[in-house]
Amino acid sequence: MVWSIIVSFSNAVLKPRLLNRGIDRPILVIRLGATGGMIMSGIIGLFVGAVVLTLGYKLIQTWLRSGEADEAATAPLINQVEDDSC
Repeated sequence: MVWSIIVSFSNAVLKPRLLNRGIDRPILVIRLGATGGMIMSGIIGLFVGAVVLTLGYKLIQTWLRSGEADEAATAPLINQVEDDSC
């Protein structure tokens, strides 16, 4: 029983914390990636799943930020065209 508690603790708490070291991503993304990878591919998926999900998260964040930057860059042009047409 003691062994089960120690293993459960390390699996639920320590694994995501150790996988999250050195990167700036939410712990939930790391935990979901590690758990999903472990279910899909076993011990190798534990690490690969976390990496893949973290990369996907970073790509989506970059894509959303670039959309906001494009909007901010084109807004003055759109306003100028609307003012000229009046």
